[in-house]
Order: sequence, then structure tokens, then C-alpha cells
Amino acid sequence: MLVSPTNLSIAATIAGVIVFAIVYFIVKRILGEKLGTNGVLITAALAGLIMIIYIKGSAPTVIIIEDGYTINRFESFGEINYELTDGTFATGTVGDGKTAVINNSSDSLVIETVEYGDGDFTGNLPRIMLPCSFHNVYIADEFNYYFDNEPPEEMLVEENKTLTVYWLRRMNGNE
Repeated sequence: MLVSPTNLSIAATIAGVIVFAIVYFIVKRILGEKLGTNGVLITAALAGLIMIIYIKGSAPTVIIIEDGYTINRFESFGEINYELTDGTFATGTVGDGKTAVINNSSDSLVIETVEYGDGDFTGNLPRIMLPCSFHNVYIADEFNYYFDNEPPEEMLVEENKTLTVYWLRRMNGNE
């Protein structure tokens, strides 16, 4: 199921409030005299906050590219079952905290990993996404660059460190 980031925030907040209420009543009943009112409130608030952070932090991101290079961003729970413009379905699951891309455009796209470090500019093997296709992308972060906003030729990186950025772009005629 795909949900917008706003709806995910609302759902996480509701879950956090429910956890707060449950923990509040349980802790108050069991440890209320030992902790006092403030201790019970703090314990319940921490439990609710942990629930909100867990839901927001673990939900995989799904990026859907439409014609005209419109980028739609959703969060995923369970299996993805998204109908593409050609009538087929993009189905699958995405791991916690990962990103998936659905190419719902009529163009072929490329996902390119660019690494910086030791003064080098290297592009790893690009992954090509055909029109109306689904691609699981196991990256920890979002894409840094989209389409014509390409990564710089060089980037200052701390010594003995590397920096990896991700670029989603159109496939050119040479690939």
C-alpha cells in the first residue's frame, strides 16, 4: 500500500498517541506510586515518541516517475501493487528504510551511482529502467540528482573518505 508522506505522518502520530495512552494506563496501574505522575507521563511520552520515530524511519520510500518527468513520492507498507499506464502492475515489497523506483513514463531511465573520493569521479554500472517498469533500489538515502540536474564533475570529500550520490536520469542514445 502506498501512502503520501503527509498521511504517513498523521498515521504515525495517531499510533504514537494510542501507544502513549496504553502505556500511560498500564504504567500508572503497575508503577504509578513508585514513579509518580511525572514519571508515568514521561514513560508514556517516550513510548509514544519511539512509535512515531519507528513508523516514520522504517517506511520504505517509493518514487514514481510519470511522463513529463513528474516525480511522485510515497511511503510503502506491505506489498506494492501499482497499476502502470500500460495496464500492467508493478508489484513487490521494499525493505525498511530503502527506496524503490517505478518508471511509469514512456521513456527509459537510468539509475546511476556516482562515487567521489581521493579526487576521482567514477560512475558505477548504470541500472537501466525500461518504460513502465519497477526497480528495487537498495540505497540508504534518496536520490540526490534528478534528470538534467546532474552531479558535479568533482566534489570536496574528507581525506580517506568516499561520498556516494545517486542520479536518476534519462537514458541517452549511447547506452
